Amino acid sequence: MQARIDPDGWFRGVVAKRDPGVHNWLDKADWPWGILQARFYKADEFPEITVTKVPVENVLDHLPAGTAVLSAAERVAQLRHQRTGAQLRRIW
Repeated sequence: MQARIDPDGWFRGVVAKRDPGVHNWLDKADWPWGILQARFYKADEFPEITVTKVPVENVLDHLPAGTAVLSAAERVAQLRHQRTGAQLRRIW
């Protein structure tokens, strides 16, 4: 996935089992736990990372106006693009 930055300049990802309809969805693939890791490449600052747990149906209430959302057809295209990229990635 190519992450999208919100209009206010921040990255917000949504980790969920079910598709919340936002571009920056990180599918937890039915795993009961996981690890979130951030990488700041050539950053001038290192913002504090926060996590807020909300019901998936209320996700958009916690995101800024202008957050990129996807229709079901756009999600299918996004996932196809990701799979194709993974298959074409060079194995070293």
